[in-house]
Amino acid sequence: MPFDAEIERVYQLMDADDYDTAETLILRLRQAGCVRSELLLFEALCSYERGDDVRCLELITQFLKKAPNHGKRYYALFTASVCLINLGLEKRARRLLERVPPSYPDREKEMRFLRSILSKKKRAAECADEILRMLGEP
Repeated sequence: MPFDAEIERVYQLMDADDYDTAETLILRLRQAGCVRSELLLFEALCSYERGDDVRCLELITQFLKKAPNHGKRYYALFTASVCLINLGLEKRARRLLERVPPSYPDREKEMRFLRSILSKKKRAAECADEILRMLGEP
């Protein structure tokens, strides 16, 4: 397929946590006419790594519309769930996670990661409540 080597290079850059260079290559590939669905997911992951959860969600939405049966769709759902949790939308994140089958190979690893995020958020909320109480707020 056209652009296979370049797509593999994007994957390698992301695997090495070089998201800036990966994103630059993604933009070059788009300019060269590459319309492969993986680019949307890769760009979404770059946005996530920059801390732009909303942009990440937009790109994952486009990815899932374009390639609803792609092999990385469940990974995309987990990434979207993390973004939703980061944005305080835990119920929506849980609804997405219900769509990931128990047979998905990385499910337990991804679920542990999500539980650690939720645990940190809960602890942060407890600390904020304690600070407010110390300041005299009920």
